[in-house]
Amino acid sequence: IQLFMLAGLAFIIAKAMVVPHSATILDFDYFYRMGGRGLLWVCTVPMNNFRTKSQVRLSRAVYIIARLARNPISILEIPTAYIYLRITRGLRYVGGFSSGETYDENLYRRPIGVGVLMAIILLFAFALIYFIF
Repeated sequence: IQLFMLAGLAFIIAKAMVVPHSATILDFDYFYRMGGRGLLWVCTVPMNNFRTKSQVRLSRAVYIIARLARNPISILEIPTAYIYLRITRGLRYVGGFSSGETYDENLYRRPIGVGVLMAIILLFAFALIYFIF
């Protein structure tokens, strides 16, 4: 309230000193409005495109992290298989098991210890990231 009262008092005092003249007065609000329109365009077009692209990329990253967290042993298998295939350059035949095969007790299974270790390491890393940020 005091600010408005002092501004009104300054206007009343300064009004007597201002001599009216016949000239064109340029309103600077027009330039502010032009800048505001430009800022609004920057916020709605390029920044929105950036937000959309980054949201798509980050959601893809979340999908990859969630898939790796479901099967933590694949974190070790994927780079190992990539390096092995780059070294051998496809010199061996890769045969897989079909989903229709029956259970075989002699079938090789991955040791569970490595998966549990990777799960513990991932949970520790997720907790560390959660508590830091």
